[in-house]
Amino acid sequence: MCDAESAMVTRSQVRRAGERLRKHKTASVADRQIYSDYRDTFADPLREVAEKIGSFAEDAPVQSRLKRFETVVEKLRRSTSDLSRLEDIAGCRVVLPTITEQQRVLDSIRRAWELVRERDYQTSPRDGYRARHIVVRAQGRPVEVQVRTLWEDMWANASEALANSIDPEIKYGGGPPGARRVLDDASVLCAGLDAAAVSRHTGGRDSPDLGRALTELLTAAAAAIQLRALASIPSDTLPAEFELALSDAEDRIVRDAVDAVMRSFTRDDA
Repeated sequence: MCDAESAMVTRSQVRRAGERLRKHKTASVADRQIYSDYRDTFADPLREVAEKIGSFAEDAPVQSRLKRFETVVEKLRRSTSDLSRLEDIAGCRVVLPTITEQQRVLDSIRRAWELVRERDYQTSPRDGYRARHIVVRAQGRPVEVQVRTLWEDMWANASEALANSIDPEIKYGGGPPGARRVLDDASVLCAGLDAAAVSRHTGGRDSPDLGRALTELLTAAAAAIQLRALASIPSDTLPAEFELALSDAEDRIVRDAVDAVMRSFTRDDA
């Protein structure tokens, strides 16, 4: 059992370290060590959760991580959070093909552990971000699980890459208006594609609607190109250059795709 009193550091030590990290520009060696010791107590609970979710999700990728010191300090300085009460020091993510599969895995998670909290960013997106988050208690420690669809994950990765290349405030709903508008529109588009997939599998049609299928295919292709382009914008791009950089990236991705198709035809002819 990994409770606060049996850990190498006490809850009050962790809380006080968090207060100092929030207030002081430079972190002391002692506070770094307190966080490191505290974070280590989450390793076994995280491993348990990640492994079991892997069995729920079958072939879906599951990633896990313990929050880096720098990331925790950034979070503390942007909020009034108590370090000893943070629920995402240990976290894992599973990416599933559809909302239907997402719901199935969420149901399995709820049955496996004590539920601490759920956040539905699918119904109520946060700055365009969509996913389902669930915090469970394993071995006395909270572990946050992000359950995303493929489209939600592509959007989140594009947003993260854009924040790194253009402006970190993009992660928090800010950034250049042009970038913000593209991300918000892409979020709505991705949600529509997820909904269309559910409708397609539950519609019960006797024969497929080829026109609708073609529309969905073209929409998905356009969305994939845009999200890949957003994720590949060079890191030295200035905010004022965003729209030109996005256009160049989209052109490059389309050219590369066409070239790949042509090479495939050439190999087949040979």
